[in-house]
Amino acid sequence: MYSLMLIAAGGAIALQDMWEAAGIIFFFCLCECIQRWSIRGTGGHLDRLGSLIPESATRADGTVVPVAAVQVDDLLLIKSGCRVPVDGVVVNGDSTVDESMLTGESRPLHKAVGDAVTAGTANQMGTLTVRASAVLDDCAAARLTKMVEEAHRLGPSREWFVGAFEGGYLYGGLSSAGVVALLPPGWCSSHGEEHDDRFCSLRHALALVVSACPCSIIVALPLTYAAALS
Repeated sequence: MYSLMLIAAGGAIALQDMWEAAGIIFFFCLCECIQRWSIRGTGGHLDRLGSLIPESATRADGTVVPVAAVQVDDLLLIKSGCRVPVDGVVVNGDSTVDESMLTGESRPLHKAVGDAVTAGTANQMGTLTVRASAVLDDCAAARLTKMVEEAHRLGPSREWFVGAFEGGYLYGGLSSAGVVALLPPGWCSSHGEEHDDRFCSLRHALALVVSACPCSIIVALPLTYAAALS
């Protein structure tokens, strides 16, 4: 696909259509930059998300344990200013919780008995007693990290399918342009061109290559990947 794009840009230059050539290269470079920016940004968000999970948790009886030792149905004490160690449900207390890192919600949400809280979110005011509903590896933050890592892992296999399509499209487009380039100059008379124009077929072949440039696919693939990760 990239080869056909470069050939199409060269054909547009040969046809002295500089805006077409510049547009092909510009949009391709722009979409590649957006994709790379999205990948770097997602990696940074995942690192910050992991750092939000506290290393320890306080049980309702006051004992402090590593967050990895917390089991389902454990009662945890979340004091003001502390972060929730694992996903759970409030069984006692009343407070506001900042969930902006996970949900993008700009305002803290009120939490009372029966409300769910998520690991990594920050308890702001009151003290909450939370019954753990998931262990550390099964909390929402961990699942989100796994989903993004899975998307990165599956990327090459999906790109292989696109590459297989690209190969057929490239050879098909170039073969068609080659056939047009070999046509005798006389065939151009039906297109309103002079019979003695020896480069008529070549110009039409270059125009076919430019027209066959898969701009929509070149633009769509990086943007789709960036949108999925973002």
